[in-house]
Amino acid sequence: MYTINQFDREEARDIGISVLALFVGVTVIVYIHYPRGIFSPGGLAAFSLAAGALTAGTGFLLHELAHRQTARHFGGFARFRKWDLGIIMILITSLVGFLFAAPGAVYFTGIYDKKQVGIISALGPITNMVMGLILFTGAVLTAGSLFISGILLFAGQINLWLFLFNLIPVWQLDGAKVFAWNREAFVTLFAISILLFILTSAYLVF
Repeated sequence: MYTINQFDREEARDIGISVLALFVGVTVIVYIHYPRGIFSPGGLAAFSLAAGALTAGTGFLLHELAHRQTARHFGGFARFRKWDLGIIMILITSLVGFLFAAPGAVYFTGIYDKKQVGIISALGPITNMVMGLILFTGAVLTAGSLFISGILLFAGQINLWLFLFNLIPVWQLDGAKVFAWNREAFVTLFAISILLFILTSAYLVF
């Protein structure tokens, strides 16, 4: 019997391919652009792989699962579908110095009111906020280990950037749906996302 939490084979495959593509893209970006001389070549490769895995898992996978499970909680049908062009773009753009990170998304159908759509949309960025704060705190607590702290700091900062980026109220981004539901909730979340990104960026500078 199919339950609310189960994934069919096609959806599991789409999620796996998307996470793998992001893992490869982030790993390439870190390996190419992380300052040389901090780690040995082997150390840099290990650092890049770990940063890629943690970022793809927390920044993307947990974000999409939050959308999926919240939509299903409200009684609708939701599933993740990969976007082949987006996956190709990840692999191409990572080689030239930036990352087009859109391998797919959760699509949901059912009878949802504006509040439910807003909550479903908000839970993705909020998940990034929570993970960003957890990872950033871990980075501060492990500051004595450049390797571990650096990985946590990178993944944490990406999560906080995704928290901010996904709340921009345009196109199909989550922020547009949150704004349509509740402007006060949108302004609160957006203000928090800007503040957190500025504060953590300042920590990186100083």
